[in-house]
Amino acid sequence: MAAALDLTPGELKEYLRNRSGLTRAEADVAWEILKGDGRDAAATRLGIAAATMRAHLTHIFEKTGVRRQAELVRLMS
Repeated sequence: MAAALDLTPGELKEYLRNRSGLTRAEADVAWEILKGDGRDAAATRLGIAAATMRAHLTHIFEKTGVRRQAELVRLMS
């Protein structure tokens, strides 16, 4: 994958949707996680509940084959 820093947020989200089959909401969550300040901050920025964030992350992990947020960040970097 191209380095996330080489892509605009929209390009990265589109790439994730096409490559991994993420929904728009899941791609938004993945982008927020890449910022590195944790699930709670990401959920707040997205205006979603912590439980919704966890559910999205579970789906993202399944679709991308990672098991932890750190692995997701490495995958996108």
